[in-house]
Amino acid sequence: MSPADDPRRRLLLLGDGLWAAAALRHLAVRHVLPAVVERSCPTDDSLARAAREAGLPLVRLADVNAPDAREWIRSLAPDLLLSVSYDQIFQRPLLSPPHPPVLNLHAGHPDRQRGRAVLCWQLLEGVRELELTVMRVTRGIDRGPVLGVSHVALGEDDEYGQALERVCAAVPAVLDQALAALAGERALPGDAAAQPVYYPRRRAGDEWLDWNRDSADLLRLIRALAPPNCLAATRLGERELRVRRAAACPDFPAGVAGVPGAVIGRDPVRGLLVKTGDGALWLGELWTPEGERVPQQEFHLSDRFGNGTLAELESLRRRVGRLEERLAALEGVAHAG
Repeated sequence: MSPADDPRRRLLLLGDGLWAAAALRHLAVRHVLPAVVERSCPTDDSLARAAREAGLPLVRLADVNAPDAREWIRSLAPDLLLSVSYDQIFQRPLLSPPHPPVLNLHAGHPDRQRGRAVLCWQLLEGVRELELTVMRVTRGIDRGPVLGVSHVALGEDDEYGQALERVCAAVPAVLDQALAALAGERALPGDAAAQPVYYPRRRAGDEWLDWNRDSADLLRLIRALAPPNCLAATRLGERELRVRRAAACPDFPAGVAGVPGAVIGRDPVRGLLVKTGDGALWLGELWTPEGERVPQQEFHLSDRFGNGTLAELESLRRRVGRLEERLAALEGVAHAG
């Protein structure tokens, strides 16, 4: 069955972000969407804007598995539910008749990549191609049959935003493929020999740069956390900073001594040259956590950026030392009295 022959369906989209918005815009042309469900705490307003453009009601469900939520879904009489970066796990009542099938759009192949933030993790691995898939949701994490696959090529220097644009461009075709497969009750064959990796949700603290690591690792982290992600983080003394852009320094001489994190060069175009565990990186843009760009003139040669957790531990060590000194002084005064 070709996408053109795919029957018109009544779909309920649950999702978040740019690729959920891409799915909505494509599906609204050929199918019926009675409503759109967004996360309780959406990462941006892209899905809300797409819903407004399509004239669709936008709702939030505190618990998609709660009886009142299931009753509301039944009242819409959808033929199927589509999850695109939705942050709630569908439990047994929603996955059983009389509820319709639930599909999930996933930035990886479930035979190999399961779990959360798969696009970000694969950028950290340095992959040059990812598989965008649509699977049927069953009990268990990303274990359902695959209905559609699209191979998305990534550029060597792609940041997160650019990779996300490539994923969004591939969404329409893989959705059409999956809906046609669902109508024909077909699924793609799995790879029984594959060993899937379960990626965890990225948490606060994962964004800190450890300058003792190799340049390639640091550069991948900076690119993986580029907008619309949270940005990689570092410290200069007690000051917290975000790294918006960085570039490799391939001509940096091997074996040069130095302290990782130290500013060892400056260039008006390329930015600050910062020593890493195996070489150096150019930091092109640094920002405050509040979103203000920090001028290069505020930094000096021999400034030393902190190493993530090591910097945090060192800061805590100094603070505890000062508190111990104050406590000892107070005890001395008390004994003297």
